[in-house]
Amino acid sequence: MIEPLVWLGKDDIMRVRYPAGSEIHLATVESETRQRYALRPYPHRAIIYLDGVLELTREARSYLENPDNRKLSRAAAIVVGNHDAFAFLQRYLLEPMRHDNHPHPRKFFDSEEEALGWLAEYESGHQAMGREHYG
Repeated sequence: MIEPLVWLGKDDIMRVRYPAGSEIHLATVESETRQRYALRPYPHRAIIYLDGVLELTREARSYLENPDNRKLSRAAAIVVGNHDAFAFLQRYLLEPMRHDNHPHPRKFFDSEEEALGWLAEYESGHQAMGREHYG
């Protein structure tokens, strides 16, 4: 299994990068979830880089489609980077997404710069939690 690289940027945005040529299996997305939770155990903004992904298994897709497994995201920007990756994601992610009730906003982008611009519209989890707790 190829482990995704997960880190929290200085801008308070979680980043997840899958290496070029990755095949995403159930164990891979479970690892991503554990790593994200260890860094930030409450909802946060995220950029997920999928430009090198070759395959997403049915089990991984089912895991990602389960609302219980998506509670860590406040907003998710998914960077695909090229047309081949977008075609892959169109088939495996975008079509199923059109019919689900996703608990947070998500959008696909060609570049990190575009993704960051969009994510700026959303507060980080600790900012929202502070407002909820302290008015």
